[in-house]
Amino acid sequence: MDSRHTKGVFKTKNLGKQLKIVGTEKKYTLEKIEFVSKLSDNIKNNIFAETVLTKRDTAKQFAVSTISAPGRGKQYVIAYGSTADMPTSGYPPRMFQPKLTWAGGYEGLTIQASTLIKGGTKQKRFLLSKDVDCMVFTSAKQLQDSIIKGLLDRKTKEHTAIAGFLELYFSGDLTTMNTAEIDRINLLQVAKYVGELFPGIAAFRKANMFRGLALPLFDIKEFIIPISSNFATVDSAIITKNKQVILISSKADGGADASFIPNVIAATESKYLQKSSYFKKLVKYLKKITLLKDPVLFMV
Repeated sequence: MDSRHTKGVFKTKNLGKQLKIVGTEKKYTLEKIEFVSKLSDNIKNNIFAETVLTKRDTAKQFAVSTISAPGRGKQYVIAYGSTADMPTSGYPPRMFQPKLTWAGGYEGLTIQASTLIKGGTKQKRFLLSKDVDCMVFTSAKQLQDSIIKGLLDRKTKEHTAIAGFLELYFSGDLTTMNTAEIDRINLLQVAKYVGELFPGIAAFRKANMFRGLALPLFDIKEFIIPISSNFATVDSAIITKNKQVILISSKADGGADASFIPNVIAATESKYLQKSSYFKKLVKYLKKITLLKDPVLFMV
């Protein structure tokens, strides 16, 4: 994925949003973004909108967004360019022919993590040198039940469907998820908001459900979610029974602020920490596999 585009139709953060042609009401969901050196015949034959038309015949690189609407199949939004001169500021909908606009409908469920953690206990915890207001959970069931209740309390057909979807998922081993029965926009919201809470469920249940660096399957005492408005450094933390604190950033977007370097490396290399601490071992491991040039702590 090309990370240069900071806004517009080729920004990964906009996946799940809906587009429409100005003056029409038909909405198309933005499903996929890719950068390719050649357009397939299928894409060429199903172009929905395009920009930088002066380079259509000489383009060496193509930005492609896949969109879809019920009964319409997949269509494509294209920008033509070359590796050297494709704009880095992105492509807003108005740049295309025909002219596009965001159609709304994004995050239609208005799921927010804050509505899903009411089943926890509000307490202060000491994180990154300060006392922080947190919602505290002590079991997977407590956290799962809180998520389901937060959805059911909305009392809409859509939220009830998501609750049923997650209840089925929680009843399994957490390593597989059947997404066939859930709308893509809603699934993106589940990934964004409920996904922030999955590390806690996984840790309580000792489920190795993440690719890459897996969560340490320690005996967990608490899973906590900071709720202080002035504390946005991490999204959650695991506190083990031997009092280790494992900070987690759940931000998957390219612009996420990776708190690993300023907050973890500095602390871990402190002479005041025990040599056997989890963080010292993690830093040693990351240095060994040369990941510290772009390090992130548990981007789940």
